[in-house]
Amino acid sequence: MKNWKEYYDSILRTPDEAVRLVPDGCRILVGGSTARPMRLMQALVENAEHFHNVRIMHGLSHGWEDYCDASMKDHFTHESLFATKNTRAALAEGRAEYVPCFYYELPDAFTSGIIPIDVFMFQATPPNAYGYCSCSLNADIIQESVDAAKLVIVQINPNLPWSSGPDCLVHVSRIDCAVEAASPLATIPIPEITETERIIGEYCASLVNDGDTLQIGIGSIPDAVCHALTDKKDLGIHSEMISDGVMDLWRSGAITDLKKSTHRGVMYASFAMGSQKLYDFIDNNPAVELAGIKKVNHPFEVAKCANLVSINSCIEIDLMGQIVSSSYGHRIISGAGGQLDFMSGARMALDGNARAIIAITRGGSTAISVAKFRPHTPIIGATFRQKTFQQLSLIWGVTPVLALFQDNTNDLIRHGIDCAKMLDMVSNGDSVVVTAGVPVGCHEGTNMIKVETVDGNNDCI
Repeated sequence: MKNWKEYYDSILRTPDEAVRLVPDGCRILVGGSTARPMRLMQALVENAEHFHNVRIMHGLSHGWEDYCDASMKDHFTHESLFATKNTRAALAEGRAEYVPCFYYELPDAFTSGIIPIDVFMFQATPPNAYGYCSCSLNADIIQESVDAAKLVIVQINPNLPWSSGPDCLVHVSRIDCAVEAASPLATIPIPEITETERIIGEYCASLVNDGDTLQIGIGSIPDAVCHALTDKKDLGIHSEMISDGVMDLWRSGAITDLKKSTHRGVMYASFAMGSQKLYDFIDNNPAVELAGIKKVNHPFEVAKCANLVSINSCIEIDLMGQIVSSSYGHRIISGAGGQLDFMSGARMALDGNARAIIAITRGGSTAISVAKFRPHTPIIGATFRQKTFQQLSLIWGVTPVLALFQDNTNDLIRHGIDCAKMLDMVSNGDSVVVTAGVPVGCHEGTNMIKVETVDGNNDCI
């Protein structure tokens, strides 16, 4: 766009003018956490008499949820992706709806139309010299939501810090309406750590080794864990969010991100939430990269992280070992968030306990991609193509094995493990990581990653 400044000036509106562009009966998606446009939320409530049956969807929020009040029921219905203290009453009383969804699946739900988006509202920085606004502290669903929405309304907030990752940037040409308003940023007080929480934090920290990659949340217990990790070395961060505890741990020197197998050299997350001190720390900081939630939280992406430790808190655990984190009885407390995303990915992750990596590969790209990470674990490249077998013999760290059949992926896995046992790479009871870019019998990439255990019959269980 040659004259982006002229275009930007032409789409500027007052808050009242902007919200009156919203049609009756539509769905508004609102940016979560620090992407929440407070002035626009205020304007929606102040102009409530103009709206009927408007659905307001969002996740984590901190302020201006007045549309959840009983007096607003004829005007607005809240659709909750993640409940907070100001939305729980509406959920409990049936005036709001809870939308269960894995966090990493939301972008595809929007772009595919499974969850149609009429209007997307979020806040961003003023545009730079090239017409790009930064989504600042929250990159989670921004790009896909801008693409999916019929109308994009942005609050331009000069109080936001600047983040320059590609998923954080939105050019003004993609914005339909802009409102310049300097709202204070939502912050979370730093919690005081009790003696019990300190003990829990020290126990969790004892399970973390030098060089591990961490996913860790926000609150008193995650902060207690961070305080107990300051004597560790070369820790990395691949986490849904960055908090004050993570910032303090980075300042202590324990976090270097140099031992990570992916996104080396940066703390990799999707959003940041905490104090103003944290926001100042993130401003133009090359040590922090915020990216879309599909890139950060997708279990397949998480599983690529070597030596990943996923630290999460919960509400209850029963005698069968079942854990609940998002509800208390029938009452919704929060939501799925990213906890399930990371727990699934961490279970499959390439870690130091796996004795071998079995890469099922047709053209060689899967085994080659694994080898690029230079894992300490030996790699078996199992293929049924002679040409691929020959090519893999030239790849660092890969031991190619040729199968004379291509019936199914499980047979290739067993063949790979048999070869690994013959080469004394694995023994009965060892864990192996199995990955397949295109499993046999499939016609599209699935990027399968799972952990298997070798039993006495040379099979996986």
